[in-house]
Amino acid sequence: MRDYTRIDHYLDQLISEIYPQPQDDGHTAWANESIEYFCANMEKCRTVVDVGCGEAFCQPIFENKGFGYLGVCLGDDFRVALEKGRVVIEADFSFLEFPENSFDLVYSRHSLEHSPFPLLTLMDWKRITRKYISLVVP
Repeated sequence: MRDYTRIDHYLDQLISEIYPQPQDDGHTAWANESIEYFCANMEKCRTVVDVGCGEAFCQPIFENKGFGYLGVCLGDDFRVALEKGRVVIEADFSFLEFPENSFDLVYSRHSLEHSPFPLLTLMDWKRITRKYISLVVP
């Protein structure tokens, strides 16, 4: 039997180290560029879950492209996103409780590198997408 006690401890420690990611010009430019590229190259893609979305500043960008949007964030980002009227849930992006094939696109902008186990995180993102995973990594 596997004992995940240490993993739970490590995750509790890491969650205390989450820091807010406010919108800035550089991240906004990268987000616009990547969303433009993917929208031009994806067929019949209409729903997106933006994992590790920060304050969910990509929501209007996706909505202007006709996407149904849901952001996933934690901590202060979640509070600020709600205050801005964004559509977000507070959840760990590695353990999402969506059914399989819930979204056309999983969009990760500068978030995968914060996963303590990126392979398992990617496996879960693959589980919840019908079509695409878009990774923007530094």
